[in-house]
Amino acid sequence: MLPAAGPRPSPVSARLALGLALVLFGCYGLTASKLRFGYEGANIDQAEALLRGDWVPRLQGGIAPYTQGGLADVAAYFPFAALKLGLDRTGLLFGLRQLIYPFVVPLYTVALLLVLFGLGRDLYGRSAPALALTLVAGLATMLWPYAKFGMETQQTLWTLAAVWALVRYHRVPAAGAAAAFGIALALLMLTKITGPLHAAALLLAAGWIVARREARPGGGIHALLVILLTAGGAAIFLFSNRWRYGGWLWAGRYGMGFELSRYPLWEALWAVATSPGESLLLFCPPLLISLWFIGSFWRRFPVMRPILVLMLAVGILHLRNRPWADETWGPRRLHYLVPLLALPLGAWFERLPDLRRPVRWLGWAVVAAGFGVQLIAVAFDYTAQAFVLGRTPLYSQENTVWDPQLSPIRFNLHLLRSAAHRAATGESIPFVYERHYLPWTKPDNPPPPESFSMEGYDHFDLWYLQQRADWPDRPYWFHSPSSFVVPLLGLMIVGGILLLATTRAAKIEMRRSKYETNSSP
Repeated sequence: MLPAAGPRPSPVSARLALGLALVLFGCYGLTASKLRFGYEGANIDQAEALLRGDWVPRLQGGIAPYTQGGLADVAAYFPFAALKLGLDRTGLLFGLRQLIYPFVVPLYTVALLLVLFGLGRDLYGRSAPALALTLVAGLATMLWPYAKFGMETQQTLWTLAAVWALVRYHRVPAAGAAAAFGIALALLMLTKITGPLHAAALLLAAGWIVARREARPGGGIHALLVILLTAGGAAIFLFSNRWRYGGWLWAGRYGMGFELSRYPLWEALWAVATSPGESLLLFCPPLLISLWFIGSFWRRFPVMRPILVLMLAVGILHLRNRPWADETWGPRRLHYLVPLLALPLGAWFERLPDLRRPVRWLGWAVVAAGFGVQLIAVAFDYTAQAFVLGRTPLYSQENTVWDPQLSPIRFNLHLLRSAAHRAATGESIPFVYERHYLPWTKPDNPPPPESFSMEGYDHFDLWYLQQRADWPDRPYWFHSPSSFVVPLLGLMIVGGILLLATTRAAKIEMRRSKYETNSSP
């Protein structure tokens, strides 16, 4: 995952990376859930079955337990499933066994953000902008909610790792970076069904970048290394599909007729820009700042141009074919774009001292808004809206994307209001949907507002507030309040102190680099 070529990280960068990892893992761990979202639960079931050796053939081909997740998505759980199964055999540490899986996706999301930090450090040549853009991306975009939900983390991780390896190879062509690029592409193909599409786009970007620079000694060997590793990943992809699903490509894995159902591209683009239910800018407000600085980023880092163009092209393909997944927080299929689009935030941070005070405050207000949006997401079970409304005609794709009343943000705010009311009075507040008419379109007998009970859904979805299976009458923290909460808080405090202690050195590094740039002939 970590490219081997390029300049070694400075002690400042290493300390910042450690502090960053501690803060982010502490934060993600404190907002984790014991619930299993999407097909993460199916990935866990298959990982356990493969380790126990009790998987069985399916009549329609492939194996059970079944999951849509790729082999890498399942393998990511192997070490944790092995630990849990080992503890199961001992019959000990029941509480710990319940809390192994909730921290897996947070751990991989921290790895993803450390890759983003390394990529930002290599691009900007300084630690401070890389730290700023990584913290904003990690806490003020939808990367945080998906650190809880999962489903997209592995694909985004290996997409970003491949980009970092490619950038490092562009700077210092070496076998280590080429091997890292090939390994990342191979693992990328083993994530979601669209992994090979992402890998193909990055291979095209690599060809574009290499073709525009002078030939270097060893270039042919490096290309062969990438081809062999990628071909190995493709072979594993094909044979694992045949074994797990009964088909070489997607047969038995996805209903591709449904997945490839056409959607008007202009409407999808308009929705991802402005809709209350799927706008990338609404669910990731700091990307508004990125848009402002994308021009300077584009001019400054030519190596990123083909990468951004081709990964955006992949995004357009996603938007053209059934762009909106089922229950999501923002446009889930574009999750992989978020860290790439967050990279211009480093340019914003560099320019921050030169901006006028109102502009600086406006930027920080946008970041704060992003933090608030993600906090609302991780506080509750994000699938609650689907369970409350999902069996009614009201929960149509058009309504959930375009109707402000059905925005996931508004719904989760109602969950918060209902939770507060229940804490004060013992009763939940129902979710009410009202129809609004123009004066000349209102029917004589308009249907009454629809009311939906929130009973059982307006509870904070945090693992330490959820019930233990062996003590179902009380939440987990009641019996062992220091089991994980205190260590996670400790990690955040230690990481925060480390970041604060190192930030001064990072600022000095940035000023020195800026001075050297300005004074160079």
